[in-house]
Amino acid sequence: MTSSGSAVRLTATVAEAFVKDWLGRLAAGAPAEELLPALANGMRLELPTEIVRGSAEFRAWYESGRHGPLTDRLTEASWEAGVTSPVHAQLTLTVPAGDGTGTCRQEWWVVRQNGVLRVRTIVVTAPVTRPAAGPAPASSVAEPAYA
Repeated sequence: MTSSGSAVRLTATVAEAFVKDWLGRLAAGAPAEELLPALANGMRLELPTEIVRGSAEFRAWYESGRHGPLTDRLTEASWEAGVTSPVHAQLTLTVPAGDGTGTCRQEWWVVRQNGVLRVRTIVVTAPVTRPAAGPAPASSVAEPAYA
């Protein structure tokens, strides 16, 4: 697993590589024992339907096979990453929704603990649907001219 030793400065590129590596392992079905060391103490995963806290709950959630919200359509994701302090980074992934009508968003907070990068928080929002083309709102329709 990619990690950042004390000699490597935390940058947006380092944080993004760490998350991509960890997500790749998750998507590939790596054993939980391989994923758990990358979770920070008190990690939290907020999904549209549930909240997972800590390593034990993460293991149960992961082993149940419900990790689709984190791994679906990752190859189509757009990434934004930034460093918020010498030991914290925030990443945002925007992923097309499964039906192609909108997007899902993932917010990741990564922290350096004991010289190693770890996942502190992941928040996954429900798909945001693009508005369908339809009739113009009433406020934009011209008033009829009366004679």
